[in-house]
Amino acid sequence: MVRLLIVMLFLFGLLLFGKGMELWLVQGQVGALGTDIHFLGLKMVGHVLKDGLSVYAFGFTVSGLIPILVAINLIIKQKIDKDRHIA
Repeated sequence: MVRLLIVMLFLFGLLLFGKGMELWLVQGQVGALGTDIHFLGLKMVGHVLKDGLSVYAFGFTVSGLIPILVAINLIIKQKIDKDRHIA
């Protein structure tokens, strides 16, 4: 059960992080009217101007790192608990 949680956290973190990287990369290609931000098929925000796009890119990037760090923490905790039961 914990392994499933670790995999789901890691995948969700990768999706968020990937969206953040995508927003960083398209930042220079946004026109004067702005762009819409979609995540997992849902429209998150409409008409984000070029100036505000870096805020959303940073938010997605950081929010992607958090579940990845939690998944790594769970992996380390499992390893410590496993080593403690062996000793």
